[in-house]
Amino acid sequence: MKNIEKIKENVALALKKNFPQTSQSISADNLVLIHEGRFANAAVLRYKDDRLDLTVKDFSGSPFWIRRVFGVFSTRTEYTAKKALAQATGDHGVLQRLSPWSIAFDYVRGDTLNKVPCNVPADYFIKMEQIVSKLHECGFVHLDLRNLGNMILGDDGKPYIIDFQSCLSTKHMPRFIRKYLEKVDFSGIYKAWERKCPQALDEGRKSVLSYVNAIRKFWVFKGYPLDHFLEKRKMKH
Repeated sequence: MKNIEKIKENVALALKKNFPQTSQSISADNLVLIHEGRFANAAVLRYKDDRLDLTVKDFSGSPFWIRRVFGVFSTRTEYTAKKALAQATGDHGVLQRLSPWSIAFDYVRGDTLNKVPCNVPADYFIKMEQIVSKLHECGFVHLDLRNLGNMILGDDGKPYIIDFQSCLSTKHMPRFIRKYLEKVDFSGIYKAWERKCPQALDEGRKSVLSYVNAIRKFWVFKGYPLDHFLEKRKMKH
């Protein structure tokens, strides 16, 4: 298990360094654990005081080589993808790399789609399509949108994407691979639409979902690839 109190101390120090204008009021007591994460995943926390309301993802509690290699790579990729998407959508919220292996951004109030009733309007999913299309135009794929826990129905009714840990850049990928990965992202939206929206999918969207479902047994990016790799190694030993 991770040392959560130590992680909170590390995060509080990083927040003070990166938000000097509010450093006097920043305290580890204002951090609440959202998700501990397995040893190869970031711990996710919420920091809230009178001035800041942030989600923080931090790998400081992971083993040295995970933190220094995968943690740095994952944090850099998430930051780059979020920054590009924010610029494309006109989002001017907080987005800050706190350290090489931690990142902070505005906390989103709302519920993940796996926790909401089956009455989400079709307009929500159409807007989510537009956001994901922007992400693709920026040269990234999310790769974990089939997990309904990674899409949020905000208290403001707007769609939000979270957890970019599986995100990849597609800028140097062959076109046919990039197009397929983009369909995988869209299939996550259509999977959620089919389960959570009273309005049926049209034939075009349904065909994308059916296509991805048919070949998903060959899909190697289910969840976090590093976790699956390490689990297989444990089983062999």
